[in-house]
Amino acid sequence: MTMISIHIVTLMAALSAAAITGCSGTGADEDQGEPIAGEAEALTRSGFSSYNIYKGVPATSVKCDLKPERFNLMVTAIRHDIFSTTPNICHKCVRVTHDGKSVTVRVIDESNDFTSNNGQRKLDMAPEAFRKIGSIAAGSIPVTFQFVSCPAALD
Repeated sequence: MTMISIHIVTLMAALSAAAITGCSGTGADEDQGEPIAGEAEALTRSGFSSYNIYKGVPATSVKCDLKPERFNLMVTAIRHDIFSTTPNICHKCVRVTHDGKSVTVRVIDESNDFTSNNGQRKLDMAPEAFRKIGSIAAGSIPVTFQFVSCPAALD
C-alpha cells in the first residue's frame, strides 16, 4: 500500500466510526459518554426516575463514598438490585433520556426505595440533573437509561 492509500483508508475508518457513533465532529456529543460495548451494562433499560437532593451531602453519606459536588451534582442513585449486581458500579455513568432529552450522570449512591411507579423507579437523580430532562413538578418521569463511559467532567 502506498502512503496515500494508507491515509485514505485511515480517513475512511475515522469517518465510518464517526457515523456509527453519531459524532458530528463538533464535540457536542462528548459530554454524553459512549455506550459500553460488549458488557451486560450496555443494554438500554427503562423505568422511572425521581430526584433526591444531594447538594451539601458529604461523601460519607452516599454508598460510593463520593462527594456529589465533585461532579457538579450531575449524579444519581440507582436501584438496589442494579447497584448490587453491576461490577464497579461506583466508577460508572448512565445516560438518562426522557422525551428526547438526555443527561449523563455519575452513579454515586444506591436507592432502596423503588416502590414508586409500581416498582419501576430505578433512578434518583440530583435535581440539577433531573431538570435537564424533566420538570421537578412532575416528581417522577419515565426514562430509558444506559451505562456509558464517564465523560471527563464525571470521571
